Amino acid sequence: MPRIASFPNARVTGENQLEGKSNHFIGNDPARWRTNIPRFGGVRYNQIYPGIDLLYYGAHPRQLEYDLIVSRSEETIRRNHK
Repeated sequence: MPRIASFPNARVTGENQLEGKSNHFIGNDPARWRTNIPRFGGVRYNQIYPGIDLLYYGAHPRQLEYDLIVSRSEETIRRNHK
């Protein structure tokens, strides 16, 4: 499975927003608390390489899967084959 830290410049977006929200109360400092966080069925890392996105998603309970999504643009194909 690709390591997330390997793509520090990729733009991250949520996919397939789920019902409900999450709250994270970390420690006693309210400044660190996060509330009303949307939940998603997947997370997309856009442009991990030119023309290639990485999508992580939950296929089954407690099972994480990923897809590499390759652009079909002619420019991307030329760039990746040089």
